[in-house]
Amino acid sequence: MNSPSASSRPAGHSAEPSLDQWERLTRRANDAFLAAQFAIAISAHAQALWVAEALIGSEVLSRRPDDCLAALIVSHHNLADLYRDAGHPAAAAEHLCRPHLTLVELLQDPHFPIPVQQAALRHLRETRTALIAHARAHGSDGAIGQALQTAAMPLRPPGVLLH
Repeated sequence: MNSPSASSRPAGHSAEPSLDQWERLTRRANDAFLAAQFAIAISAHAQALWVAEALIGSEVLSRRPDDCLAALIVSHHNLADLYRDAGHPAAAAEHLCRPHLTLVELLQDPHFPIPVQQAALRHLRETRTALIAHARAHGSDGAIGQALQTAAMPLRPPGVLLH
């Protein structure tokens, strides 16, 4: 199982990603999972992740930061659950680390608007909790330890510029 790439781009995607598109793909993936259509579930979750990542790089992030960040986290966590259930805890750990590190990057980059940084700070607790739970259940690995350590470094509060 590989991480999403350009090849997992949703069919018929628009130039501007949308939260509605992400939601449709996530529902399709969840429905496929419930129907035991695991290949379809993985593909649709990978496509939803592609949309969520595109949202982070779009203007939608400035308008709806909490929703965009939640979409990114949910997409990664859905894939982590699928990989974990398939017996691939390292791949699951990767999908738990990536959104956590993205949130830390958003917090540390002063070019992101303050509302985006505040939303990242709010969501960081959720990703941290998922990393700790995974480490408790499957043992900590280097990636999880590094992700937790990165977020443990002093973070600049949103809206404060350091000289």
